[in-house]
Amino acid sequence: MNCLFIRNIYMNYIIYCRRSSEEESGKQEQSIPDQIKHCLDYVNAHPEIKIAQKPDNFSDFETEAEIYVEDNDSDLTNRKIFKSTRNLYIIKESKSAKVP
Repeated sequence: MNCLFIRNIYMNYIIYCRRSSEEESGKQEQSIPDQIKHCLDYVNAHPEIKIAQKPDNFSDFETEAEIYVEDNDSDLTNRKIFKSTRNLYIIKESKSAKVP
């Protein structure tokens, strides 16, 4: 993971996760919950990094249907990650980047 963090008491960060829609491509191995966990583990090891709170209007980045799917994920660990981070500014992209 290559990250550049600049120490600034006024700066908050967001988490951006992307999952390829082509599961069989072999190019993307980490699920979105795994990526979130990895990022949060990194943040927990670096207390100077603060993740921004999700803004009130987050409809550009998640829909009610997507939240429902996350809250009902068959994997209990994934469900816990999604629910425990619901208040954080996390952009999750699972659409193909091949189509503009």
